[in-house]
Amino acid sequence: MDKGVNELYEGVTIITGRQKYILPPSSFAEAHIGMMKPGEIKHQLEGVIEEVINGRSAEAPVIAEIIRKKGGISYEDLEERVRKHHEERASLLNMEPIKDEDVSGGGVWYFVVKRRGDARGERDRKVVISLDQRGNIVDFSCECPTYNKNLAKGNFDSLMNPKEIYGYYLGGNFGNGALVQPQRDVSGFPLFTTRIACYHVASALIQIAQSHGKYSLPFDFTNVAIFEALVMDKFKDRKEADIDDYLIRQGALTEETVRRTSEGEQTLEVAKHSTNFDKYSHRIIQGLRRMLEQREYSFSGFATDFRGTPYKTTSVVFTKRDGRSVHILCDSKFGAYDTLVDSELPFILSNVPVFVWTEEGKQQVMTEIGGNPIANTGTHFLRFDERTQTEVVSVITRPPRELLTGLEAAYGRVYETIMKEITPKPVIRQ
Repeated sequence: MDKGVNELYEGVTIITGRQKYILPPSSFAEAHIGMMKPGEIKHQLEGVIEEVINGRSAEAPVIAEIIRKKGGISYEDLEERVRKHHEERASLLNMEPIKDEDVSGGGVWYFVVKRRGDARGERDRKVVISLDQRGNIVDFSCECPTYNKNLAKGNFDSLMNPKEIYGYYLGGNFGNGALVQPQRDVSGFPLFTTRIACYHVASALIQIAQSHGKYSLPFDFTNVAIFEALVMDKFKDRKEADIDDYLIRQGALTEETVRRTSEGEQTLEVAKHSTNFDKYSHRIIQGLRRMLEQREYSFSGFATDFRGTPYKTTSVVFTKRDGRSVHILCDSKFGAYDTLVDSELPFILSNVPVFVWTEEGKQQVMTEIGGNPIANTGTHFLRFDERTQTEVVSVITRPPRELLTGLEAAYGRVYETIMKEITPKPVIRQ
């Protein structure tokens, strides 16, 4: 397993109180399929295959690959794959998901949504969605495992595998040298309960939007993207986070979604599946967390950086009320590994919104970077921040030396060596 944060989902993220709701585009794309009638699915699939053959293969590389190898994808092929994924049932393709619905006078919607699997195994899902007068999500719930999946409540203390940290010797500035069991709740951290909008919740929201006009969907998909996402899942078993990334790169976010995100009403965040940090990098990250808290930053979850490049990664995010953020980068993709300490070394990605940078009277930054981002450590550059959908001025730096006490000499040499070995240095475009 690569070192770093391993993604489960990525999507539009809404916070109400201490609840964090993530709406992944993968759930909505599949729900769009579920809302189609079988004849419509077959017709749309045939149209997509024809479009891919006639020049849209770049938009659907998985479908294009299957066409090259097998000549195409029939409705029967799709039905067979769906059955394999859903307890030998093809309900996704041949059964309307909304079984029953009702709404209270207070804007609370109640749905019964049919499962995609064998109805004899588990009952249909009861979905409850609460919207305010403007159609904004206040709350949603479902009985399915996806909605109820334990995401460690968003807590930062689960960044390290408990089996690895157990018995870890805490010395230097980080402890008293005793063998300890890690605390499960980190004092001062917001304890978000993170909930995922599953297929059933997405189906209900589509129903509210399309049949009642009381909700504005956050995503808009092309038919090619919808079926590519379905094929990625059912034919290739790609994880949902990969499908979310694909759909976002294909322009799934509506103009309204981008506007609301850039204005700070919501964010685009990652729900982590697991993390894989060794004890040394974890030690530095925890030190950075304490340092950032002292500077009035708060842990804010996880986000994608450098989308669409070989260095796409999920970072640990800390934010400040004025819009500044710090993303901690620690990923095998950067090549910042040293055998001396057997560790992937973390880097700090500091971000200032362009409008804040300008208001502070700082010199305009026009530099953009390519290649391995950490090869440009110390250089201010302009980039698009996925989490906020805004342009920011960023700089990548090494952790402060005071966080490396006890390993200062080793880490000082390691970082210097790493920076020299990451070549060639990318061309900086002005």
